[in-house]
Amino acid sequence: MIKYLKAENLKCKRTFTKKIIILSPVITLLIALLSPLWFEVNGYNFWYVLMLPGTITLLAILINQKEEKKLFYRGVYSLPVDLKKIWYGKLFLISIYLLLSNMLLVIGIKAIGTIFNLPLRISFIKGFIAIIIMLITSFWQIPFSLFLCNKFNLLWGILINFGLGTVLNIMLVDSSIWWISPYSYTSRLMAVLLGIHPNGTPLEPGDLLINFSLVPIIIGISLILAVGLAILTANWFQNQEAK
Repeated sequence: MIKYLKAENLKCKRTFTKKIIILSPVITLLIALLSPLWFEVNGYNFWYVLMLPGTITLLAILINQKEEKKLFYRGVYSLPVDLKKIWYGKLFLISIYLLLSNMLLVIGIKAIGTIFNLPLRISFIKGFIAIIIMLITSFWQIPFSLFLCNKFNLLWGILINFGLGTVLNIMLVDSSIWWISPYSYTSRLMAVLLGIHPNGTPLEPGDLLINFSLVPIIIGISLILAVGLAILTANWFQNQEAK
C-alpha cells in the first residue's frame, strides 16, 4: 500500500495540488484577519464551513485530472496493478494533504493571535483535537468527491459536494433534522468542542448545542460512512474498463 501512496504523491510533485495544502489555510487566516477581534472564531468557523469541504473537492478534482490528462485513465486501467490499491492510495494521499493543511491552520491561528496580541480563548491542544475531529467527520467526502469527479466531471464535484453540501449544512445544522445530513456533522461537533455556533458566533455556556454525548456518536457514524464509501467506490473503480 505504501508504494501506491508514494506513487500517487510523486504524480503531484511540482503541481498546484501541493500548493493547495498551504494556500487553503493561508486564505482562511487572511480572511479571518479582516475582523481582528473575532479572528480565532472566524478562522475556525470559515475553515470547517467553507474552506475544508472546498479543499477536499479541489484536491479530488486536481488528482483526478492528473489521470484524465493521461488518456482518461486508460493507462491506469490497462496496467497489471491492483486498482483498489490505486484508489485507496488516492484517498490516503488526500487525507494526508488535508491533515497537513489542518495543522497549518491551527498553528497559524495560534501564531498570528500571539504575534498580534489578538483575543484567543481556544487552547492549542483543544484546537488540535478539533481539527482532528474535523478530519474524521469529513473523511467520507473524500471518496464521495473523487467518485463524482471520476464518474461525471469536475462540475458535479463542485456542485454537489461543495455547493449542495454547503447549502445543506447551513440550512439543516441548527434544525431538528440536522442528523440526516452528514455535511452538518462537523459544524455540530465544533459547537460542542470549540463553543462556536454554526453561524460563527460564540456560544454561551449551557447552550443546547453543547451536547458532549453527540461526540462519540457522530464520530462513529462518520467513520462507518467513510469506510463504507471508500470500499464501495474502490470496488466501483476496480470494475472500470479502459474506455
